[in-house]
Amino acid sequence: MLLSDNNQKLRRDFSLFKGTNCELEIIFFFGEDCHPYKLEENDSLVLSVIDYRNNDETVIQKTVFGDNFFSFIPSDTEDLDVGFYRYNVKFLPANSSSEYQVIAPSIFHIEAGE
Repeated sequence: MLLSDNNQKLRRDFSLFKGTNCELEIIFFFGEDCHPYKLEENDSLVLSVIDYRNNDETVIQKTVFGDNFFSFIPSDTEDLDVGFYRYNVKFLPANSSSEYQVIAPSIFHIEAGE
C-alpha cells in the first residue's frame, strides 16, 4: 500500500518479482479534506514506469478509472531486465483538464526470481 499527498509529493519506492502477479494500491489526499480521496467513476490514475537508463523510455503504463488499484501481470515485467527503474503516478480528475502528480518519481525495482 502506498500513501501520498499532493502537497508533499512523497516518494515511495516499490519492488516486485519479475514475471509475477502483484497489486499496488494508491492512497492519496486531495483538496482540503483530511481523509483519503475516494476516486469517482471517471477520475483516473496513470502509473508510468520509465527506464531512465534507456533515454527515459516508458516501459509500462497503466491507467485505472474510478479505482485506486493497479494490477501487474507476468507479461508486464517478463521482458524487462532485472534492475531499477523509476515510476510516478498522476491523478486526472474527471471534472478538470488538470493533472496532479500524487507519487513523485520513485524507485521501481524488478527483482529476479521469487
